[in-house]
Amino acid sequence: MRSNSFSLFIWSIYIGAIYLMKLANKVTESIKQAVEQARKTENAVLLSIITPIEEINFPKVLINLPQTEDAFYWQTPDDSLEFTGIKTAAVFNEKMMSATGVQQEWSQLLKDAVISDQDKANSGLPLLFGGFSFDDKAETTGTIWSVFGKQLFLLPELMFMRKEKLNTLTINCIVQADDTFMSIEKKLNNSYAQAMTLNITSEKERTPLIIKKIEDLITPTDWDKMLNKGIEHIEAGVFMKVVLARQKEIVFNRSLHIGELMAALLLQQPNCYRYLLRYQGTSFLGASPERLLYKEGQSIYSAGVAGSIAAGKTEEQRQMYADELLADPKNLHEHEIVVSMITNKLAGLCHDLNYSSQPQILSNRDIQHLYTPIKAELNSGMSFLTLVKQMHPTPALGGFPSKKTVEWIAKEEPLIRGFFGAPIGWYDSNENGEFAVGIRSLAAQEKTARLFAGCGIVADSVPENEWHETAMKFQPMLRLLGGTDNDTASN
Repeated sequence: MRSNSFSLFIWSIYIGAIYLMKLANKVTESIKQAVEQARKTENAVLLSIITPIEEINFPKVLINLPQTEDAFYWQTPDDSLEFTGIKTAAVFNEKMMSATGVQQEWSQLLKDAVISDQDKANSGLPLLFGGFSFDDKAETTGTIWSVFGKQLFLLPELMFMRKEKLNTLTINCIVQADDTFMSIEKKLNNSYAQAMTLNITSEKERTPLIIKKIEDLITPTDWDKMLNKGIEHIEAGVFMKVVLARQKEIVFNRSLHIGELMAALLLQQPNCYRYLLRYQGTSFLGASPERLLYKEGQSIYSAGVAGSIAAGKTEEQRQMYADELLADPKNLHEHEIVVSMITNKLAGLCHDLNYSSQPQILSNRDIQHLYTPIKAELNSGMSFLTLVKQMHPTPALGGFPSKKTVEWIAKEEPLIRGFFGAPIGWYDSNENGEFAVGIRSLAAQEKTARLFAGCGIVADSVPENEWHETAMKFQPMLRLLGGTDNDTASN
């Protein structure tokens, strides 16, 4: 098996060399231009080579991901867009202070970039992938979120993308003032060889994954106390709704292979935003039903997703539960708060707002939600990343009003949320992008996974019912990890 893998690796290097030779006339000038520009300005220059490729097997690429490499993955619910990035060419993080700082640094890098797009498809490549923390005032030092910080966006060295019927490979390289043509050419050659190796079938034998411990990080008693305190604040008029979350920790017999988990998640959770962000050994992944914002040109698309019920085991049960959800006053009230807040925020930043007054049903494998799609046109002068930051958190993840509920959550919840419940997604060189809300998710380091689930609390909420709702929301990640459907702590 080792000799077979080695042969494939050598073959991929050979293919890479031939590939670059064929593209020499097209790529050579781009390399020369980037090297000359970096030397002349004494600044780093982004060189991006984008080319069509025949086939991408994303499950293979994910399974072959080296455990030590940074990576990300994204797939839309309608499967029209799928991409994965490997290794990091540049990092945009909390050192840039804000979403505006990230946007400014990205715009500056693109200003001097040399982009060679072989298909001339105006694809928007290259792009950044990442997200923000739920509460940017929460201290992450010493937590599972320490390397993610308050915001984290990655520019990959390699990126496979399938957009509708077009497959592309992007190779990004930061050219420094002291780089030479030969050194950059060698980097591109090595990057292409690695990309082809990842896209080749490779048999891997791993020790079976066994759960050693599952622990609820908040007890049912403490949950009841926290929820009752929240209901008291709602009845006193401090806020209208608050979203509370709980966490589980699962310990395994060996380190988790995040690429394998992600490949399995693609099969288990269709019709969702499937996402992964891995940086310096910490991974965050999930299958979210909820779009926060999508921008194409000046058009903005959002959605109100709030109010939940089980999906059922048969189509008859699914329909019965859907009808029950559409008629339930508590869930309709919770949904109305979310839609009202989203549309009110967008109204000040956009025009031509359009949405239905009646919610639809959004149905996933385990859970069904009340769902209202929303469309608007972005006002000129408003940047997309700034809009994303301003729209977070919606009442579906924080509560209403947002400032008061986020402050209360920080005080009352025993553990910080990190990137759970926060925007995660992409932003491209055409200033388009899409962000989902990071729910139905887990964070992982080595042998440990942290699972997250939240629920909306209004005046007539019942703590026991909300415990069961969060149990239902744990199921996608529990199933992925081989956990049971019983939501009980076992130490």
